[in-house]
Amino acid sequence: MRNQRFKLFIASLIFVISYSQIFANPAGEGTIDTKIMSSTSVGHDIEVHTYLPSEYSETGEPYRLYIFLHGAAGDNAERCRDIMKPILDRMITDKSIDPIIVVLPQVTWPGVNGENWLNFHEYTDSIRNGKYESVITIDLLDWLSAQYNVIQDRVKRAIGGFSMGAEGSVRIAVRNNAKFGLVAAHDGAIALKVWRIWLPFLLAEYPWTTDYYLFFPDGGFISTWFFAMAAAWSPNLENTSNYQVDFAVNSSGEFIPEIFEGKWLANYDPATLMQNPKVYKYPLEIYFDTRIPPEYTNKEATDLFHEELEALNVEHTYKVFEEPQGHFLGEDAVESGLLFLDEAMDNAVTRVKTPTLTAMPKGFCLYLNYPNPFNAETTISYQLPEETHISLQIYNSLGQYVKTVVDNDQSPGEDSVNWDGTSDRGLSVPAGIYLIRMEYEEYSQVRKMALVR
Repeated sequence: MRNQRFKLFIASLIFVISYSQIFANPAGEGTIDTKIMSSTSVGHDIEVHTYLPSEYSETGEPYRLYIFLHGAAGDNAERCRDIMKPILDRMITDKSIDPIIVVLPQVTWPGVNGENWLNFHEYTDSIRNGKYESVITIDLLDWLSAQYNVIQDRVKRAIGGFSMGAEGSVRIAVRNNAKFGLVAAHDGAIALKVWRIWLPFLLAEYPWTTDYYLFFPDGGFISTWFFAMAAAWSPNLENTSNYQVDFAVNSSGEFIPEIFEGKWLANYDPATLMQNPKVYKYPLEIYFDTRIPPEYTNKEATDLFHEELEALNVEHTYKVFEEPQGHFLGEDAVESGLLFLDEAMDNAVTRVKTPTLTAMPKGFCLYLNYPNPFNAETTISYQLPEETHISLQIYNSLGQYVKTVVDNDQSPGEDSVNWDGTSDRGLSVPAGIYLIRMEYEEYSQVRKMALVR
C-alpha cells in the first residue's frame, strides 16, 4: 500500500511540474535568460537579460542578434526588457519578424565611482570612469559567442537603445562598423552639434552671473549631463580643480574649440566620424526615431542628425511619433525598429563584400583547436599572410581573462601554440567552455574550446 501511495505521489508531482511548465511558458512565448557576465573592461559583474525566442536551439542555424542599451537617469535593462518581451513574442509568433535574440545588458550602477553624475557614462571608453564601450564591443560579444547560438555576420548583428542608449548605440555602431551592420536608436540626442543650440540651457542654470568661471555637476540637469560628457570625452586626471575633466565651455559661456570640436565632435559625433574613412569603413543600416515632447528634448538632435545624413547622402530611416508625447520607450517605436531591422537583415543576404566579425582580412585565419574537446593539452593553429603583431588570449565562458598564449610580432605563414589548460599564474583551470580570441589591429576572431577533466 505504501508503495502504491508513493507511486501515486510521484505521478501527481510529475503532472503538477509538467502542468506548471506548460503554463509558465506557453507556446510561442520566448524566455528571458538572466545571467551574470564578468567584465574585465570595467571590473564589474554585468547582469545580462537575454531574450530567447520560443524555438531557440543550441544547434542548427545561428540566430540574428540585437543588443539593446538602456538609458540613464533611472532607466535600466529590466524596464526595457519588460517592454520589449511581449512585443517580440507577438511579432515572432505572427511572423512579422524572424526569430531573433535580443540582449539587454545592465551597465550602469548607482553612483558610478561614488559620483551619481557619472551614471551618464555615454557608453564610452574613458580613463575617467571606465571602458563602457569595450564592455559591449569586446566583453559582451565574446561572452555571447560562448553562451548562445548567435550569428557572427555583421549584417545580421544590430545594436540599438533608448535615450543615452540610443546615443551610445549609434556611436558604437559607427566606431565599430566591422562588428555591427545595423543600428536602431530610440529618442536619443544623437547629433552632438545640437549642443550649439542647447548651450543657453546650460548657462540658464547659473542665472546669478555672466562670468561662468565655476561650472559644477550639481548646477542642474544640463550641468550634470555636460560634466558626464566631459568625463567621457575629455577627461583630464590632472585637472583636479575641475572634477578631472576638461570642460568644453569657457568662463565667457562659449565653446572651447580644442575641446568641443577637437575632442568631442572629432571622436564621438556620429556624422563627423562617418566622414573619416579610417573609422567608417563599412556602411550601416540606420534607423532612428523620436517623439514630439511638450518641451525641448531630443527631437532637435534627431532632426539635426537626419539633416546631416541627408547632406552626406547616407541612406537611413527616420520617424517622428506625434502621439503620445513625452520621452519614453514606446511600443510603437520598438515595433517600428524591429520591423526595420528584420527587413534590412533579410535584404542583406543579397549584398556583397559585407565583412563578418569572424572574417579577418584575406589570409588571416584562426583554425579550430585540436583535439576539441581536450583533456591535457590542445593545439591552436593560425595563419598570417604577412609579418604583423597578433595576440591570442583565452577567456572562460563568463568572459573572464585566463591567459595570453601569443602576444608578439609574427612571420607570415601558418603557426601554432599549445595550451595546457592553465591560467597565467600556472594554475589548472576547471573543466568547461573556453574562448580563444585572436586579435589583429581592429579585427578579431573567436573560437570555442571544450576542456574536460
